[in-house]
Amino acid sequence: MTGTENETARRELSAYNNELTAKLREAETLRTRRDREADAMKRDLDTRMDSDRHEIGQLRTSLEIAKSEIRQLRAERAILNGQLEVARGDRPSAPVMEEAEELRMPAATYSPLIDISEKSLRSAADGFAGEREMPGEPMRVPPAE
Repeated sequence: MTGTENETARRELSAYNNELTAKLREAETLRTRRDREADAMKRDLDTRMDSDRHEIGQLRTSLEIAKSEIRQLRAERAILNGQLEVARGDRPSAPVMEEAEELRMPAATYSPLIDISEKSLRSAADGFAGEREMPGEPMRVPPAE
């Protein structure tokens, strides 16, 4: 090999080395960016997971409270049923039922504020017409417009 061939080969190898170095830097940059994105996603997922765990803990606590309240209400209902059975045992059962119904649903007495039955409307119209009429004169109806 001659000096010029060696120089040409050296330049080609140098250019090839520069290309590979640039590709290596680009690959490292992409890898670093992917690593950062992966870390960000991992932190986000960890945060969501912690939040979900906290929410699950709160829901479990609420569930336990609700179960406890249900047990308490069932116990109260059992006590009240027992008291009701004792009360029914002291008195005849049929009148107790009627009394209980009366206490729960008292008879409603309804009287309207304004009586708008046909009878009351006719009597009101007759009274109004009677005030407008002169005795002995027929009733006049104004023309329709």
